[in-house]
Amino acid sequence: MIRKLIFLFIFFTHFQICFSQVIQDSTFQQEDSISKIILTQSSRSFFEDSFKIYIPHHDYVLLSDPNPFHISLNNYKSLVLDKNKFEDKISNFQNGLSGFDPFYITKEKFKFINSNKPYTEVEAYEAKSYTNSQSELQNQLDVKAFFAQTYSHNIIWNFRYDKTNQKGMYNNNKNRYHAFSTGLQVAPTKSKLSADLILTYNNLTNQHNFGILDSTNLEQSNYRVREAIPVYNLSANTKIKNAEYGGNFKYQLSNSNTLKTKLSYYTAYSFFKYNFEDLDVQSVIPKYGHYLIDSNQINLSYNQYNWNNRINVDISINKYFNAKIIQNYNSISYNYDTLTTKLIQKNFNTSISSSLIPKTSITLGFQTDINYKKQSEIYGQINYNLQSLYDIALLIKNSNIAPTLLENKLILNKKFEFINNFKNQNSKLLEINFISNKKYLPELKLQFERISNLIYFNNDLYFKQSISDINHFSSLINYQLKVGIFGSQHRLGLEFYNPDLPNWNLMHGTHNVFTNLNVFKNAAKIKLGIEAEWINIDKTYNFFPLFNQFSNSNISSTNINPNLKFFTVFRVAEFQVDLNFDHIESFFTKNSYIVENYPIYDFYFWFKINWKFNY
Repeated sequence: MIRKLIFLFIFFTHFQICFSQVIQDSTFQQEDSISKIILTQSSRSFFEDSFKIYIPHHDYVLLSDPNPFHISLNNYKSLVLDKNKFEDKISNFQNGLSGFDPFYITKEKFKFINSNKPYTEVEAYEAKSYTNSQSELQNQLDVKAFFAQTYSHNIIWNFRYDKTNQKGMYNNNKNRYHAFSTGLQVAPTKSKLSADLILTYNNLTNQHNFGILDSTNLEQSNYRVREAIPVYNLSANTKIKNAEYGGNFKYQLSNSNTLKTKLSYYTAYSFFKYNFEDLDVQSVIPKYGHYLIDSNQINLSYNQYNWNNRINVDISINKYFNAKIIQNYNSISYNYDTLTTKLIQKNFNTSISSSLIPKTSITLGFQTDINYKKQSEIYGQINYNLQSLYDIALLIKNSNIAPTLLENKLILNKKFEFINNFKNQNSKLLEINFISNKKYLPELKLQFERISNLIYFNNDLYFKQSISDINHFSSLINYQLKVGIFGSQHRLGLEFYNPDLPNWNLMHGTHNVFTNLNVFKNAAKIKLGIEAEWINIDKTYNFFPLFNQFSNSNISSTNINPNLKFFTVFRVAEFQVDLNFDHIESFFTKNSYIVENYPIYDFYFWFKINWKFNY
């Protein structure tokens, strides 16, 4: 299927190039030649109606993805620490197998790009450790492609394909990932009826070696090549497939200056297939602990099928008031090893917004599950524009979230392992976000949260629920400074939990300095810089592949070295090359761990090209 889709993408892109070239050749001497039209783009999320001017990071669509800080393993696109955040957990059934969620393409992450010219972008990302690995560049590969076309009658087609093939530096450490998404907007200008169609597909295979056997091998000359270092396991892996096929159909009931009313209906089919398998557990018997119920193999299998229906009524009055009423109806069926269950999840969501006060908007919202675990959320948000310097967003939210399926129930090798009766978790959150409208001003995000009945994974390899309330404070600051050809960027984050039962307290920072140069008579631009990334935690982490969970190792983090990187960016017109020399510190310090048995600081060379075409 994927090969056919890639063929269609290449065919249509090639057809558009040829077609555009014919037009360009026929009008070569005309002032309105398509080549002279300045590229403009706007974007919207899948469930939004209006487009906003789109200014992607570094002027590229594929480079615009957010890059948040994660606790993760020692290979690109590995599992990340899931801190049981409460965002967006009411309207969707939570199975608890969410460690790879940051890498999936979903309808929530999908954005329509409206381009005034056909637009294609490709990116290739390769890496190699010349000092510590025999893997070639093709073994550490990340490729992306994006295409956007706007046709007559306001028809927009977007296409994206991602492929990752990361072998890693140690045995049985490979990450393979394929993702495909495409969206079609059909919105004739004079028609009251419009439709958005979407297809997303993700296919992932992640190998688990449980880490290296002995860290002293890192200093041995005969183990300088990391593939030679013995690891705990050579047979464990996780395979995940998920997809969603859906359409959002919208009808404009009224469209006067005083009253705008729109009705939309979203329907979609989706599936999620998850399988952890280890056919040879002998080498890692102690690692599985009390979950080793079979001496030969271990298997965790889960398949989920959803039919989602969503009705949305959107009412706007005099441009100052807006009300939304959303009813979700999810029909869910899952096969959890020997357990087959069907359930209905009904979710009601409503919000009211007002912008009657100058430079201020106020939103009040509420959502609840009518028949599932008594989940609910109530929130209020105020947005204020401070003299064109900052957009200030204040959010107050109270969330009541049910435990995930995995936290409450485990079935391995067709046997029940545990059944918990955890209570719903409660979060009372105050969030303040300062979004800068000036390049010279820093951006700041602050969160104050009180959590009751927090569920976390402990070092005994069990899910636990806190008895006492937990106070949580987090802050994130971003600052960029430019003076002439010189500049610097700084990102500083803090997470503080009291008491810190799950070992989530940390500080982290990323700092760089750079210079921008114009060369070859201003035909090309070069950016040269150095970057340091650091983290400060009290205890290192353990990783348990069976649940894809991180836990407290009870080992003091006395040997975590900052990551030093030299980078250069070379750009000519629409072509950009990035060269990164990563983990320079490895030449003078070794054996740095964030997760026990998963050393991460070996020198790496990253090579990336990004090329965009607009015809």
